[in-house]
Amino acid sequence: MKMMKMAALVAVAATMMFGTTPSFASAGREADKASVKRPALEQGAKCRQEALTAAGVSDAQKADLKAMHQKYRPQMQEIRKSTLSQEEKAAKVKELAKAMRAERAKILTPEQMEKMKQYIKENCPRGMGAEKKPKGRTTTK
Repeated sequence: MKMMKMAALVAVAATMMFGTTPSFASAGREADKASVKRPALEQGAKCRQEALTAAGVSDAQKADLKAMHQKYRPQMQEIRKSTLSQEEKAAKVKELAKAMRAERAKILTPEQMEKMKQYIKENCPRGMGAEKKPKGRTTTK
């Protein structure tokens, strides 16, 4: 009798441990994904905000820029999720980026755009307007 109780207890414990772990684990991973901080993105966003301030962009202009980004974000996500080839995706993204630049030029003055580019070039490690490093190895002799 004692042996049967022990076996039943082990079976219940094993079921609880192994039967429910995957569902808890997957739920935990989903929660972790949502709460994971992405320092590079946060740093880039912070630098762009500082660039807007340095360029003297008004609150109304900032609101217009935010609305513009919200308008284009779903289109950009759709392109990234699509089954198009990498070349086709790149072409679509380039086309969308061109439209965004044109719209941004209607919101900001040329002086503001230049100040932003200069601020980003001088103060932001990566991002819009940052100088790109050459690909591959470079050797100096």
